[in-house]
Amino acid sequence: MKKAKPWPALLSIAVLLGTLAVPVVAGGNIERQATVKAIGSDGAAVEKQLRDGDVRTIAMLLHELERHPEDYMDTLPVLLATLEQAGLVADAAFLYETICGQVKTPSMEGYGGLTANACCLVVGKSTNSAVFGPLAMTAVGAVKLMLFMLQLCPLLYTIFYGLSQAALGMLLYPPRVYLPFAAWNIGWDGHLSTLGLLGYKSSDIDGGKRGTTFLLLGFRGLLLTLPMGGGYTKNWFIGSSALVMGRT
Repeated sequence: MKKAKPWPALLSIAVLLGTLAVPVVAGGNIERQATVKAIGSDGAAVEKQLRDGDVRTIAMLLHELERHPEDYMDTLPVLLATLEQAGLVADAAFLYETICGQVKTPSMEGYGGLTANACCLVVGKSTNSAVFGPLAMTAVGAVKLMLFMLQLCPLLYTIFYGLSQAALGMLLYPPRVYLPFAAWNIGWDGHLSTLGLLGYKSSDIDGGKRGTTFLLLGFRGLLLTLPMGGGYTKNWFIGSSALVMGRT
């Protein structure tokens, strides 16, 4: 009796393994993507899926602008052009002129300890942060007032419940950070660099237990949200402001 040749079975196994390996090899050639969101000072929001390499390039330019804001005339045009190429900015040249239009930069010496600046370039980053426009800030204040009044008179619950839902619904609208001011609340940590009439300031921010809030008057620019790993995001401010005030 003839023995069955083993090679047909081995060939079948090899073909099967090769078929299973194709998706693995193909998947290795596909670069991962991440979501990047940009909100303009007019409240317009754009969200794009970008390759990891493009996200790293944007982050590198942001860090360079943060570390050396005095070189913003060189770094900012490159950053905005990169964002325009990615579809996050409509007109990089116009945005550059808008941002630089209110930046006034005297000597940078001797102003490092201030917590405020005026007519300045603003470059900030933070984790666990949010931007509240005037409408949203009013809504939060109204809800707090209604909760206080409910403690005094629980019978007002039905009326205040509807009003509180309407007030909190205002928070869903993108903040228009230039009409006339906005609050930037940092819950965890961050960094702020400004360059303007009061010189240069670079400060680390510790949100602490209650968070840290900066007021921005007349902000023109972008709020960018970039992935930072671990399911968290980092918010970046890039633009200019008539006035920045806050504690670090």
